[in-house]
Amino acid sequence: MNIGKPQFSLATGTSNPKVLTTTVILLGIGLLCVSTILAFVLGKNHQTGDAANDGRAALAASQLAQVANEADTKLLQEQLKELTESLTNSIAELKAAREKLQTYEIAEQDRQGSALATKQPTRVEPQTTLAPRRRIQVYEILADFGFKKCSTQIGTIGIRNLPQEIGQYLGKVRQMRTEYARFADAVEQQDRDARLANATALTSAGGNALYVGAAMAERREANVMMENVRDAKVALVKYKASLTSWENVAEEQTTIFAVQTSQIYGGVQVWQFTGMAGKSAEGSNQ
Repeated sequence: MNIGKPQFSLATGTSNPKVLTTTVILLGIGLLCVSTILAFVLGKNHQTGDAANDGRAALAASQLAQVANEADTKLLQEQLKELTESLTNSIAELKAAREKLQTYEIAEQDRQGSALATKQPTRVEPQTTLAPRRRIQVYEILADFGFKKCSTQIGTIGIRNLPQEIGQYLGKVRQMRTEYARFADAVEQQDRDARLANATALTSAGGNALYVGAAMAERREANVMMENVRDAKVALVKYKASLTSWENVAEEQTTIFAVQTSQIYGGVQVWQFTGMAGKSAEGSNQ
């Protein structure tokens, strides 16, 4: 037992400076370790809490975004439905309006057509109306006033731009009719003269030679006259056939299409030539 060197013992309560110092150092180191461990544990717990909080915040944000997207989608669907219904209604209204417009146009066309058909010109105008064209056969050209004043199956009218071939045809037929009438008159006169000569001429004679010669000369003349009349009658028949052939194409050569204008000249309604009509079935002329 060493006297003079005090020691300290935790168990006995003795004190030893060296031992005490070592113990204090160890206790400090232990406290430092405990503090470090607590700090580390507390720090981890703090980080874990922050991460959890961050996760919960992210989840909440995601859910909120999903809810917002679902709301936007639903709103868009409702808007699209409303637009579709509006478009469908607009199409139906447009279709109905178009049908009404077509009905109105048809009625208006019928009304205008009826008005044009019954309208009578009341004043002089150089322009033609929109009246429907009509078949007209020209019988004769009576005068020329810049338009041809003509006799037709609908009466005396004026016709603008009438083709000159119609006038030429009518002139040819008129000339042939005049010649035929003159020829027929001449043949009729010759026939009367020949029959008279034939009736008065002797068929035989006797006696004085001069008398007999004169009588026989008269007989021969009567016979010649009768022969000439027969020839003239044959020629007249042929001429009549030629005239008839020309007259038979009158409808084809003189029938036109024309539209009535609003011009009236000297009490004569003026029409506008639009084309040749040619020959048609019987009863086609208006």
